[in-house]
Amino acid sequence: CKSPEGEIYYFNFTSGESVWDHPCDEYYKKLYAEEKAKWETRNVEKQLEGRRQKRFSEAGAGEDNVSTITPSGLQPLKSLQPLGRLTSRTL
Repeated sequence: CKSPEGEIYYFNFTSGESVWDHPCDEYYKKLYAEEKAKWETRNVEKQLEGRRQKRFSEAGAGEDNVSTITPSGLQPLKSLQPLGRLTSRTL
């Protein structure tokens, strides 16, 4: 409906209530806020993950060279010998 001044308002013919804001405004404002919060949360998580990956690669511990990192004084393991035949015996 329009007021005599030309402003739009909403009138509920069943209840007789009239309002300036569209009846669905609150619903869509809430939905927008929820979706925006989800998007911002995902965006922050992506930024944090990017920073973690950057720190990891800057430290020289990228996936390509993980096997070359050993604490000082330690040597890589040599191949292990088989234990032999395993049997199930009761003691």
